[in-house]
Amino acid sequence: MKQRLYFYLKYFFFWLVIEALFRLIFLITYHDLGREINLPDKLLIFWKGLKMDLSLTGYILVIPTLAIAITSFIKKNFIRYFTYWYTLIILIPLVLLYMTNLVAYRYWSFPIDKNIFDYLSTPAEMTASLETGKFILLLFICAVLVFIFWYVFYKKWVASRFINLKFSPASFFIFLFLCIFLGLPIRGGLSISPLSTGTVYFHKNEFANHAAVNPVWNLVYTLSEGERFDFDLQLLPDEEVQTILTELNPDTPGERSVLRTDRPNIVIIILESFGGLVIEELGGEPGLTPKLSQFIPDGLFFTNFYANGTLTDKGISGILSGIHALPRSCIILYEKKSQTLPFISQDLIKKGYNTMFLYGGNVNFAHFKSYLIMGGFQKIISEEDFPGSVNICKWGVPDEYVFQKLLDECNRATEPFFHACLTLSSHSPFDVPMEPVYPGNSMVDKFYNSLYYTDKHLGEFLDRASQQDWWDNTLIILISDHGNRLGNVTEHDRSRFHIPMLWLGGALSQKGQVIEHYGTQSDLPKTILGQLGLPSDYYPFGKNILNPATPSYASYSFHNGGGFVTDTSYFVYHFPAGKFIVEEGVQDSYGKKACQAFLQGVFMDFNKR
Repeated sequence: MKQRLYFYLKYFFFWLVIEALFRLIFLITYHDLGREINLPDKLLIFWKGLKMDLSLTGYILVIPTLAIAITSFIKKNFIRYFTYWYTLIILIPLVLLYMTNLVAYRYWSFPIDKNIFDYLSTPAEMTASLETGKFILLLFICAVLVFIFWYVFYKKWVASRFINLKFSPASFFIFLFLCIFLGLPIRGGLSISPLSTGTVYFHKNEFANHAAVNPVWNLVYTLSEGERFDFDLQLLPDEEVQTILTELNPDTPGERSVLRTDRPNIVIIILESFGGLVIEELGGEPGLTPKLSQFIPDGLFFTNFYANGTLTDKGISGILSGIHALPRSCIILYEKKSQTLPFISQDLIKKGYNTMFLYGGNVNFAHFKSYLIMGGFQKIISEEDFPGSVNICKWGVPDEYVFQKLLDECNRATEPFFHACLTLSSHSPFDVPMEPVYPGNSMVDKFYNSLYYTDKHLGEFLDRASQQDWWDNTLIILISDHGNRLGNVTEHDRSRFHIPMLWLGGALSQKGQVIEHYGTQSDLPKTILGQLGLPSDYYPFGKNILNPATPSYASYSFHNGGGFVTDTSYFVYHFPAGKFIVEEGVQDSYGKKACQAFLQGVFMDFNKR
């Protein structure tokens, strides 16, 4: 058994060393891109990337670990020969992929992913950038590396004493346990969210993040998640789609100014699951959010506002990047595409704003961290920045502590500042540190309690914030990340996407007004920038809601289609049905084609990034 364990330990480090070695080769090859990265951060690249390396090693070790367990009852050295050839079989594609990434990065500027297979049908074009001599040299280097790793390092060092194995029933149970334990590094730890490409992002320099990514792991990941990233939809001619979207998102004069200054502090509070179905003023359940109701007369309340999609990641990308939600996926799950997005945070940084994003949970969840880093947020605060004593719910830090942190950050921030905060207590399983206001034990009762809890501490934050010096020059925007499905609401029903948006703060010049103009999360960047007198024509799917000249509509996406709502009509297109499943109201100038144009336009935009 000792021989088996000794071999296994060396075999484990054998793969880790290879992965670290290729990361070192990558850094040396592109040393010019990393000149601005200091030595401690370069070392941190290896530390951050270790999580992916461990995951890839875990995948590689599953089969040999199981094989060692099964052959514990066999005296012959079958396992030695098995691992000998298994190692070669794995090394060949592994080395080829690492070397491919080394070459491809110069052209892609991103670690290889499943898109590499798009070029396999045209190998001539795939290798066109390489001269014949260099291509042959590259294959020769791959062959040499495979030989060195396999024959020299593996055979001469790892497996040198893996002989004369004895019958060992105990090793069967040990290696069976190790096989099960491999699920931990494969998944990336015990965190709620599994390992994703964005988990290793840590630096403002994009090259540092790319160097931390294990390209082979990234390829496997994007292949396994490929269904979420492959989209092709043809409902209208592409030219017609572009024409319709241009008409729906015009850059026409007619701004309605609602601010006393063109450089206010801006605080966006993104409220988890605060959909219209739980907001009394939008026709939802009475009394769930009394503090929000209390502040409505003090601000601008948008009553016909909609979420672009169904999940938090889609809501955030709409709110911060003005991007419309994709059915079945979200662009921020794919770093190569999301790094091409516009960001209101970047726009504001150019105007001297200090930026911060606050979230009480795991910021790696759903690629939030990489997305926020690409958005240029100068400070990102997550559960790791709170004392462990307050991290008492499953998703992270309860909202009362998050709101206190937000107040502290605003108090110490240099003006003008742009802060965004995402709450989490009203996310399932709704475990909040508060005596239940709704005594039932159903999921709905727990959800209602969590909403009441967040609303209570939101109110306390607003009360205390209004007493601070910075309040008079601040715009507070309360907005939900997405709506709800309560009762018999279908996946496509408009009520599922109806959400509140409330503007508050001392920077407002107009208060106590209701805005009935239809809008969505992706309209927010253009609307804010319009109030600041800044350009915003590079946001492809948004409009300025406070410009009376813009059309009044809201578009949203769900897994199998999308909806389009105007003052007089409502349409829902369903992909599997291949038709509109909802047609209500007047067929106005937008109508069905606008619904189709948005859906197809989202796919077109995604595929070209």
